[in-house]
Formats: sequence, structure tokens, C-alpha cells
Amino acid sequence: MKPLKWLLKEVWRLKIFLRNKKSMTTKIVCALLHIQSTSLRSIVKVFSIVENFSHESVRKWALKIAPLLPKPTKKHRQIVAIDETEIKIAGKWAYLWTAVDFATKEVLATMISWTRNILLARAFAFQMLKACKNKPFVAVDGGVWFPSALTRLGFKWKRVEGGVRNCVEQWYAIFKRRTKVFNNHFPVWKVGIEFHVVGRFVDAFVGLYNLQLRKEVRSA
Repeated sequence: MKPLKWLLKEVWRLKIFLRNKKSMTTKIVCALLHIQSTSLRSIVKVFSIVENFSHESVRKWALKIAPLLPKPTKKHRQIVAIDETEIKIAGKWAYLWTAVDFATKEVLATMISWTRNILLARAFAFQMLKACKNKPFVAVDGGVWFPSALTRLGFKWKRVEGGVRNCVEQWYAIFKRRTKVFNNHFPVWKVGIEFHVVGRFVDAFVGLYNLQLRKEVRSA
């Protein structure tokens, strides 16, 4: 089943949108465009020809469909690269942690935090394991928080520059090309919901990215 058709079916089945004054297809298409590549301003401007809605409506539609996008399949994995990068949320710097399967390039897990330490590295490793039937070999950077956390959890790991870690760096490049549309800054100003809102967006972006990977594999 094609992604858009499948999403339409799931949205109707789960009653994601309580109000349906706007076309369901319009909501999903606008949400997917926002998640993948397009600014809220551009979406509203283009669709104003057929329907009028606000920037905030598109943002809410995107957050609502985010949980519907597929999660990584739990399976045996050989090598996983993990890393963190800085992102800006509500004017403050935060860290986006990411784990990528070296073989499939699938994003297995993400996590957002204000800081980095061994406890957070351990929590992230547990998150990554939700997509693994085994404990894969882990390629890490020079961060001092990973070795202790991974060793205590029984992982084999190695500090790697480039090579197998390129897959996670490449994903960050793709992600930051998307966030460049809003200057790599998530303007969430309501205190206490920053990670929830940004996490939903990241999950949605990852879901679409992984969905496209699967499509490429099937069509290869």
C-alpha cells in the first residue's frame, strides 16, 4: 500500500483529527511536506489557492501524524554508530543523540537532552536496544560518556573517526538541511514542553526517512 493511502486509512481508523473541516488529504500532504522539507510559510502560501489555514494548523497536523509513522523493526544488527549533535531549542543549546545501523542506514533511536553524561548515554543505549534483538558492536566518537555506559551494559565498542561512523554523520547532514529552513532553531517558547514538541518532530522526520529507505530497498 502506498504511504499516503496507508496514512489516510490509519488517520480515519484512529480518528487522529477530531475536526474535519479541511480535506484529510490536504492535512496529511501539508504535514508530510512540513516534516520533510518545506517551511510553514511556504505551505500556507501555496495551498491558499484551494484552502485557507494557519501556520499553527500545519504544525499541529504534523505533530498528530508523527506517532503513526513506522518505528524501526526489531532485528539482529551487526554495527551501530552513535553520536550527538547540537540543536537549538527555545534559544538554548541542546543535544540530539542518534543511533544509525551501519548496514541499512536506518535510524534506530533518537533522544534529546540539555546535557551529556554517563547516565544519559546509558538511557540512550537502552532506547537503541528497542530496535535490536542482540547487542550490536557500537562505533562511538571521543565522548567520555559512552565507554563506561556501554561497557557496563555488555556492549563491544570502539572509538572510530570516519569509516562506519559516517552513516550517522550523513544523517545529521540530512537532518540539518531540513532544520536550516527555520535557521536550525526550534522556537518552542512554552516551558516544560520543549522536548515533547521537538521530539515529536524528530520522530516524524526519522519515520519518513526510514520509510523512504525501505521503499528504495524494495525498488532496488
